[in-house]
Amino acid sequence: MAARTAFRPFILSVTTRASLLALASSLPLAALAQDTAPTQRVEVTGSAIKRIDGESALPVQVITREEINKAGLTTASEILSRISASANNLTDGVSIGTGGFRDQMGFNGANLRGMGVSSTLVLLNGRRLANFASPGDSVGVDLNNIPAAAIQRVEILLDGASALYGSDAIGGVINFITRRDYQGVEVSALIGNTQEGGAGKRSASLAGGWGDFSKDGFNVFGVLDLQSTSRLDTSQRKFISDLKIPERLPHLLSGVPFPANLRLSGLQFDHLESQGFQVNGELISERTINLQGAACNPPFSLPLKDGIAGPQACTYDYMRELELYPKTQKASLFGRGVLDVGGGHQVFAELALTRSNSFYVGTPNRANFEIDYRKIPGLADTGLDSLLAEDDTANFVTVRARLTEAGKRTSELVSNGQRMVLGASGTLAQWDYELGLNRSVNKVSDRDHQGYLIESKVVEGIDSGAINLFGPSSPAGLTAWEAAQYRGEVRRATGTMTSLDVKGSRDLMKLSGGNLALAVGAELRRESQAYYQSPELAADSILGESSQGPDADFRRSRNVSAVWTELSAPLSKELAGC
Repeated sequence: MAARTAFRPFILSVTTRASLLALASSLPLAALAQDTAPTQRVEVTGSAIKRIDGESALPVQVITREEINKAGLTTASEILSRISASANNLTDGVSIGTGGFRDQMGFNGANLRGMGVSSTLVLLNGRRLANFASPGDSVGVDLNNIPAAAIQRVEILLDGASALYGSDAIGGVINFITRRDYQGVEVSALIGNTQEGGAGKRSASLAGGWGDFSKDGFNVFGVLDLQSTSRLDTSQRKFISDLKIPERLPHLLSGVPFPANLRLSGLQFDHLESQGFQVNGELISERTINLQGAACNPPFSLPLKDGIAGPQACTYDYMRELELYPKTQKASLFGRGVLDVGGGHQVFAELALTRSNSFYVGTPNRANFEIDYRKIPGLADTGLDSLLAEDDTANFVTVRARLTEAGKRTSELVSNGQRMVLGASGTLAQWDYELGLNRSVNKVSDRDHQGYLIESKVVEGIDSGAINLFGPSSPAGLTAWEAAQYRGEVRRATGTMTSLDVKGSRDLMKLSGGNLALAVGAELRRESQAYYQSPELAADSILGESSQGPDADFRRSRNVSAVWTELSAPLSKELAGC
């Protein structure tokens, strides 16, 4: 029997409770809207044999539309976050740190039983979707491509199902099932905010359906869903400052601040020490120093005795300006139509269009530069060039700089999903059959907006003296920073899946526990993937971006074919099936 789990209501802390809670609840036009519950046998996730709802012995957890509404959940990712069997899911926030090349930011992936996103199969109305297009450590469906407002229920198979679905279902199967035979109109809206600010949420959906299939022989249904969330920053949460990280864990912060630190070679340090060189009034004792004053540049750059940069340098407290969750904008359009063509047969079509924009804001860029000591305030008269006989690079000092004046690193990840299904179902020669043609596409674009810089232009600005890494730059320096900005697409990927499937099931004979039933099926599937880098990224010329090399672009494809069979033999009421 399918296990049904009730959700506890999801409560948002709202500053203006009286007005917002009124909007947060769904506003269905109940007199116009209704879902017709099916009375015939249905197919349960994990089995191709139709049966009366509740007959299955499979460990299937069902989440209903009512439970979703009560919990205030508006995305597929939010729904799965409430499932106890779901662990370490990828979300808009978690995926910030996924992949060494920022290749899977914005990927929302399901992970059943902690076995990995690549081992959890996500279906929409029992059929596959194209995987998230960008290559990386995880392979799976982007949950942003699921039109959550159209969902009637979610069936989660908590057992492995590789025999029926393939190896990507080892961890289990999640089947999002949309509304069927829906008539009327429904409007819903939600507005929420938090007491400390940030992470606010707004959503609205419009659903409509026409035609009673049992009476009129057709039904057309559609839903439009729009939603957005505001970003959440560490500065908006009191617990970050209450942790007192600079005092308690200074060694976990960053040694790359603004104004910049200097990292001396052993030879340079020995030379300065022999001259009695002082750092902010103290004899030099460390190889990493900062000459711009003992106060550094609070609140982000601090003089911490036990800081990771050392007692004579500045330590950067990045925890004060980290982003905890990005701003997002999501939209989806889903439509489904079904037509009775007579003789116990029907044809149907589905169309889903989705778009997700995730805006990521990171700390200012960081970089190391080798700069002639004569251009560094406080070192110009120290005579480091006298060491050239021993080291031909002795006149260059490593500068560890936080590029604060260039702005915070800001990027946008756009994930577009397109899916169209054409199919037919019915009964033929005592076989319940269904066949479908499925075309699904996912396109991903990663775009830089601010704080990602063309390295050669930054070096040019430093060499000309326009850019100052040790204090405020002149207007000419700010112009140089602007000229060095890289704004545009850095990588894009497209994933396409085309499949043709057919399956049939029928009862063979009666057994003491029920009917002996057989199902057979086959599938042909072609999957392709293409990945491209911008010329600047391929040349590894963008500060803050990691290039995979000039030969990273690719276009690949594969063909998959499968046949399967399933037998249900309920030998007795005590033994439900095998």
